[in-house]
Amino acid sequence: MARPSDDQQRALAGLLGLGDHSARKSHYPELAARLDELEAERNRYKWLFENAVHGIFQASLQDGMRAANPALARMLGYDDPQAVLFSLTDLASNLFDGGAEELQAITAILARDRSLHGYETRLRRKDGSHLDVLMNLLLKPGQEGLVEGFVADITERKLAQQHLQQLNDQLEQRVAARTDELLEANRNLQQQIAERKQIARALRDARD
Repeated sequence: MARPSDDQQRALAGLLGLGDHSARKSHYPELAARLDELEAERNRYKWLFENAVHGIFQASLQDGMRAANPALARMLGYDDPQAVLFSLTDLASNLFDGGAEELQAITAILARDRSLHGYETRLRRKDGSHLDVLMNLLLKPGQEGLVEGFVADITERKLAQQHLQQLNDQLEQRVAARTDELLEANRNLQQQIAERKQIARALRDARD
């Protein structure tokens, strides 16, 4: 049997990490530096996940919630993020105000478009109250049925919109009432003008 050449042996040894010491010294520092970069990036994303103002979660379309950050837990009235790792059934019955139908509609949109942006809905909090939120959802590439979501509390914005709508309704009512008053005043004025014309004709007839 032919023996591998020296060049082939050196190439194989290098591929397996069995090269000479000088080769390892030239490659390992680069690998170590790359690992340090990846670890720093991982720690940065972990810090952002745990300290974000908005809620962040990861969920499976087959199993339910897999991870949630403290901000999402606080939004929903829980002290521990682990408490909001609902199963798929609990998501439909305990979290989404629209229940299973809403969850099915979201799943259908993600299956078709791979993402859902600016979705406004209402979630149930631990105490039974409701929370108005805006959600951005993304179906993670390469991982079947894995969804990453970002949740913003828009309750104050909704309250401001409702207050503005109430003000608009009140303004419209005042405008309508003022319009009715002006129409009534105009009718009275027209009646007075007609009466004065009638009196004027009567005076002319009496004079003649």
